[in-house]
Amino acid sequence: MPDLSATSGVTKPWLITTVLWFLGASLFTWANLRMGTSYTICPIKNLTDLPCPTCGGTRALLSVSQGQLSQAFSFNPLITLLLLSSPLLVFVYFSNRQRLVPDRWRPGRAFWIVTLVLVLTNWLFVLKNLP
Repeated sequence: MPDLSATSGVTKPWLITTVLWFLGASLFTWANLRMGTSYTICPIKNLTDLPCPTCGGTRALLSVSQGQLSQAFSFNPLITLLLLSSPLLVFVYFSNRQRLVPDRWRPGRAFWIVTLVLVLTNWLFVLKNLP
């Protein structure tokens, strides 16, 4: 278990909020599956009736957990890549936590432009391929 005492006061509330959100979303999804309902927790889908860029992420997570990677990619390729790379990202985060990251490795404008293009491309894929 990581030592959270070394984190700044800003990080702790975000970490707690993220963990609580994940637990709440997991409980909501589990209850939906058990009761056979099809409610969604996605505010974009609820407000606009359009799938969001992460639509299909839960189905992708379930497919990855069952080892069905091609099916997971068909649901949402970006979420599948994030799920598959998340153990590596967590390892890198906790192994480099005490070291200062050089400025040249900090995300710059190009990183954010590429990220935006990936999210928009993924969203177009989701809009085109999901029922």
